[in-house]
Amino acid sequence: MNKKSTSVINRVNDQRAKEISKNRAILASIIKTVMFCARQKIALSGHRESGILKEDRNENEGNFRAALRFRIDDGDEIFKKKKKHLKDHPGNASYISPETQNFIIEEIGELLQEQIVKEVVNQNSSVF
Repeated sequence: MNKKSTSVINRVNDQRAKEISKNRAILASIIKTVMFCARQKIALSGHRESGILKEDRNENEGNFRAALRFRIDDGDEIFKKKKKHLKDHPGNASYISPETQNFIIEEIGELLQEQIVKEVVNQNSSVF
């Protein structure tokens, strides 16, 4: 392989790594928002809860989207840099679709269940 093609491959790999890092940061911030709503027992859904996150705030898009918008408006560094991501991508591509919300909730539930089982097993094994 010549030097020029190696350079192109390195650039593509670097760009891909940056994109992965950006998407992970966005997803982590979205997960934090879902966890906040769950801890506060705030329902996520609203009347319009799919598609892009619109600038127009006249309609109720639901608590989850309102919480995301609040984070954006309040200066969440991840969303501040990636505000365009949430507003330009359809719901499933921006990780804010109802299906993605449900997946996040299910995964958090499984992690909590695993943690509870570990704690119970550890308590029972220390008794004997």
